[in-house]
Amino acid sequence: MLVLQPVEVTPVRHRPEGLTILGALAILAGVAGLVAGGALLIASLAVGTITSSLKDYLSTQGYPQLVSYVTTSNVATILASLGVFSILVGLFWFAEGIGVLSGKGWAWNVGIAIFVLSIINSIIQVVFGNYFSAIGIVIDLGIIYYLMKPSVRAFFGKTLAPTWKP
Repeated sequence: MLVLQPVEVTPVRHRPEGLTILGALAILAGVAGLVAGGALLIASLAVGTITSSLKDYLSTQGYPQLVSYVTTSNVATILASLGVFSILVGLFWFAEGIGVLSGKGWAWNVGIAIFVLSIINSIIQVVFGNYFSAIGIVIDLGIIYYLMKPSVRAFFGKTLAPTWKP
């Protein structure tokens, strides 16, 4: 006699198209950060030629008091620091993109935090006269609205249903 065993089927999560776009953009931002950081580190090694032209530029622009601070070691240190920072930010964005594409719950939390901070930054920019940053506020609000959609939240395992049951 043939006995059929019930087969357990796990539901397949389908990634919303908007998340594919956001994840790909985050990965591209990560790659750009890594490339820019590498370029800054290389520039920190070639700082001798940059230092003399920077001193000339500062003198011609009316900042002779800054020329004494422009030394090869100072410029190299600043460029290397910016390079390391850029590489770290690039790694962060790359990880965020991978997390978004794979539907990790932490990526949803980080995404919301990123766009809230971006809104705060844009508001500060508008207050100081950069009125084009208002466009960034609208875009960031739109992305947060999209991330709050039930289908997007479900992809990340973030449901609005209570987890506690009496």
